[in-house]
Amino acid sequence: LTKAAARTRVRQRIRDTVTTYEFSDAILDGYLPAALKEIAVHVLAVDPDFYLSFDSVKEYTDALDKVDVSIPEQGFEFYALPPNCASVRRVERADGGYHYSIPIVDPMVQEATRFSFFATGRVEYLVGQTTTYANIANANAIGSVSIWGNRMRVIPAPAAAGVVWRRYFDREPMSPTGENENVDIPAAFEEALALAWGAAVISEDGDPMAAILAGKLRGDGKGDPGELKRARDQHVKRTVRAVMPGPVW
Repeated sequence: LTKAAARTRVRQRIRDTVTTYEFSDAILDGYLPAALKEIAVHVLAVDPDFYLSFDSVKEYTDALDKVDVSIPEQGFEFYALPPNCASVRRVERADGGYHYSIPIVDPMVQEATRFSFFATGRVEYLVGQTTTYANIANANAIGSVSIWGNRMRVIPAPAAAGVVWRRYFDREPMSPTGENENVDIPAAFEEALALAWGAAVISEDGDPMAAILAGKLRGDGKGDPGELKRARDQHVKRTVRAVMPGPVW
């Protein structure tokens, strides 16, 4: 479903299809990100991995805090997260023939233990296609990751370029910019998105009570956010029930 097609569907739901539109394209587009986030909650209930993505960054090369390498214990620790990253699930390091997961820890725990030689840990890594486990005397030997806002911090800092970190993260629903870009929503939830989007426009833009009264006088229900919200809720329930058997709220 492209952005243009989704907007047309919203206009049909709010009965704003005459070319002298009551709501401009710009006004409608302003409510798309919020509607996407609202429906994304229900999408994740059905498919927790729908917004799962991954990328890669290079140690040392992609650091945000590059400094003189002669200064010990400083720099090359912070790396930018993707701009649409909602949360980080897993970070893996590809180090030559080894491929292993790096623990994600609380920032303050990481800071408190960064110079400790008493921490112990257990690492899982891949050698070829074989998974191997090893105990280590110092957990800092494999490193740790913490999340600082829109940055990822890795300790210890790499000593040279070449090693790659692969990040698995949940992205925010992508709001398309181009008219022919697809909306970031499964096909089963396209109608629910249109209803949520339309309800947001009617409720937030202008006087909702005046719109409701005008709709009742016309007898067409146009501009009634309650009608759209009820339709949205019913559609979401039907969609979730079709995918997930059992009771739904």
